[in-house]
Order: sequence, then C-alpha cells, then structure tokens
Amino acid sequence: MEREELIASRLTILLKELEGKATLVAVSKYSPLLDITYALNAGQHDFGESRVQDLAKKSAQLNSSNIRWHFIGHLQRNKVKPLLAIPNLYSVHSVDSLRLLQELLAQESSFTGNCLKLYLQVNCSGESSKGGFSPGEELDQGISTLLDANLSKYALAGLMTMGPILTDNFESDAGEAFEYLRRERDRIVIKFSLTNLELSMGMSRDFRVALGQESDIVRIGGHIFA
Repeated sequence: MEREELIASRLTILLKELEGKATLVAVSKYSPLLDITYALNAGQHDFGESRVQDLAKKSAQLNSSNIRWHFIGHLQRNKVKPLLAIPNLYSVHSVDSLRLLQELLAQESSFTGNCLKLYLQVNCSGESSKGGFSPGEELDQGISTLLDANLSKYALAGLMTMGPILTDNFESDAGEAFEYLRRERDRIVIKFSLTNLELSMGMSRDFRVALGQESDIVRIGGHIFA
C-alpha cells in the first residue's frame, strides 16, 4: 500500500471509532511535511505540534487555510509571541502554569487570528516530571485569572492532562488520571457557573481509556504516521 493510501486508511479507521465521541488531533510533531499533506488531503484538519520553531516552519511551507494547528508541547514564555504570530493557530493545549498564562494574556494583541482556544494543563497524576496546574486551589486560580481578564481574542476552552508516564499499569493509572480530570471539570463548571469545558486527554496508547471518561479531544500520532 502506498504511503498516502496507508495514512488515509488509518485515519478512516480512527475517525470511524471516534465518530460522535471526540475530535481527533493528528500529532504530526515527528512527521515530514508530505505525511501531513497526505492527511490533509484525506480530510484531516486538526494537527498537533510541540515545538514553536517546527510549527512555524511547517505552517509557512503548507500555507493552507484548511489546517488548524494545535500547540501541544511545553511552551516557554519567551516563545509565546512567536507562537501567536503563526497563521492558523487554533489552540494551545499546554497552558501549564500561572506565569505562562499571564504571559499569554500580556501578549494577546500579538495573536493574528480571531479566537485562540486555551486549555489549562492539569497534573492529575502528581508526577514531578510533568508540568501543569495542581488540581484544586491552583487550578481555580488559573480559571479565575482567565475569566477575570478582558479577553478579546482568547477563549477558555477546557482542561488537558496526560496519563502517567512511568507505570506498569498504564491503562488503570491512565483511567484514574482521566477520571480525576473529568471530576475537576465537573466541579469547575459548577463553581464558576460555566456552560461547558472540553477535556483534552488521551493519546495513542490510552485514547480508548480517555473516551470512557468523556474526553472531547484525543491527540494521536503513532496510529496515523508510524
């Protein structure tokens, strides 16, 4: 099977499984431009990148109005302004600290699009190797900061988490982390009188577990581009 057909076939299988359940962000951070083009031609519009420099380069080379870029990696504060200047930037899933959030708010005028969706990253597994807001008071402070800001180009879209990195029982441990985030979402919606918050959780090896905990967005790369 030709590479283009293989990618299209994998997308068809995934989208059939996800239909009506969650949006697929195709994680293209390790993929060449040609693979992204194949996926785009097959009808995939949402792509995830984790490095600002790589995203800027790919965006410039593709120059397609049909693509929606999702930034999913750790974002340094000094890279906020260059990120916001990238065409077709759709969302940032990895707002992992109050300081980063404040920098994003300070640079809002640099965003070149109409509306940028922000997801606060939550460290549900408590691993020191991960960034993210701690559930509870710290997360509430992040939510309050966003809601109190006079936003014109940003929108609080939801919460993001990742399953445990080092574990012998990744499915059960991922399930606990995803359930924790779902409960935090439900608590926050009530506390802050919100209509909805999306959940961005689940990757190639645990997205089915995430779907069982009401994930709205899954971030999958290996099942598409490997």
